Amino acid sequence: KELFETKRPQEPQPPYPYIEQELSFKVEGVNYDFKGTLTLPSIQGTYPCVILVTGSGLQNRDEELMNHKPFKVIADYLTRNNIAVFRYDDRGWNGDITDSTINNATTLDYAVDAQAAFDMIKTHPNINPKQIGMLGHSEGGVITSIAASKNPNISFVILLASTGQKGIDVLLQQNEVILKNIKMPKHAVKMQLSALKQMYKYIEKDYTSDEIEKRMNLWFEKELSKLNAEQRKESPFSTAMERTKFINQLSSNWMRTFLKLNPSDYLTKVKQPTFALNGTNDVQVLQEYNLPQIEKALKKAKNKNYKTFKAIGHNHLFQQSTTGMIDEYSKIEQTISPIILEQIKEFIKSTTK
Repeated sequence: KELFETKRPQEPQPPYPYIEQELSFKVEGVNYDFKGTLTLPSIQGTYPCVILVTGSGLQNRDEELMNHKPFKVIADYLTRNNIAVFRYDDRGWNGDITDSTINNATTLDYAVDAQAAFDMIKTHPNINPKQIGMLGHSEGGVITSIAASKNPNISFVILLASTGQKGIDVLLQQNEVILKNIKMPKHAVKMQLSALKQMYKYIEKDYTSDEIEKRMNLWFEKELSKLNAEQRKESPFSTAMERTKFINQLSSNWMRTFLKLNPSDYLTKVKQPTFALNGTNDVQVLQEYNLPQIEKALKKAKNKNYKTFKAIGHNHLFQQSTTGMIDEYSKIEQTISPIILEQIKEFIKSTTK
């Protein structure tokens, strides 16, 4: 048996019963050509369209990870059901990563990109400009919420495993669950969470990266001195390399914005029909904390047309899963549950009648 199973039964194979068009667009001030794929049911007539927005980290239009292509599967399914889909590569995909407009980009910049995709798609002859919505996965849900709060012409919003609270809270909850699941010793979990809170204090004060590094290293020194030799070895910060990696990851431009940004500040302005789905096995975005916050914000927005869906046994990628842990994603042959595909399709159909 292969060590690494790569069967992906849902991945669409050509020939497709629909049209594929390669499209590109620009964003003002960004030295990058955005490219994407529009899938159209036919070259005749006009269709509702959904723009797909990827999660965190540099990703291609298929949101490809661990040999899964969730956005390709979603696009194929929806287009076969008479809904056009546009999916695009993230800012900087195959681009010049030394460019500051790429490597310093934040969630707020990615919302500008999503809006530019909308502006391009609405001029397409086969797209109904009054029926263009957005679907965002994970951070893509936050990006979609920001774009929809600023542009009432985005006609519907779908949030897949999106967050409803500040990034720091999401990160603390995620770390606690994952570290407990991998049976990390209690003192080590406690130190990891304390280090995150400490970093956040410095980020809130807008300290420079050098200043943060200096202060955090002093903090680590003090905390590690409280542990015995065995505990120090078990700590996630036992080596200087681990400490530096932690500090650098958390003081990047993207991470600073993510930690401080609260999606609810934007969701309270979203009046469009909205559908939020979160999985009960998601260990990256915990539904019990995030879904209620999303709902609370939409109520505050006096949004008359929203619904939520708690996907029982589904993980962060909306695979039907056992543990929900990240190492399980590649082992599961399913890319995205048919239950979720059906839910997305029905919602789009109901809002674009």
